[in-house]
Amino acid sequence: MKRLRRWLFNFTAAVSGLLCIAVGILWAASYSRTFQSEIQISKHHEIWSQNGWLGLYALSSRVFVLPTTIRAGMVPSRMIRVPHGVLMVVLAVAPAIVLLGHKQRRREAIRKQGNLCVRCGYDLRATPEDCSRYPLNYACPGCSGRGH
Repeated sequence: MKRLRRWLFNFTAAVSGLLCIAVGILWAASYSRTFQSEIQISKHHEIWSQNGWLGLYALSSRVFVLPTTIRAGMVPSRMIRVPHGVLMVVLAVAPAIVLLGHKQRRREAIRKQGNLCVRCGYDLRATPEDCSRYPLNYACPGCSGRGH
């Protein structure tokens, strides 16, 4: 079960990382005058990106005579606006967790191979049963025999 959860989290982090890159590209392009800033994703929903903001319109076909209609006969009934930077930070959390976890697992593997304390990196070749950086009543998990 742990393996499946890790695989699902890694997959989600990869998708989140790709979305983070896409939002970054949209952010840079949102300041360009030639960029098409409105993308219709369904009949009643539209995404726009302009001047560092990303928005989602929920369009309604109610008949209003307004000078600022989005499409002929369609006016925005609901709108969500989010700065691109905030969305990028939120999307970057899962990939950061995966990368930090990978770094920690790699460090532990290198320390185990080099006969070092898994927790602090102390050289255990002379005293394999005790880590001198911790008092005798509080040995780190790597030195107490559980980590080796």
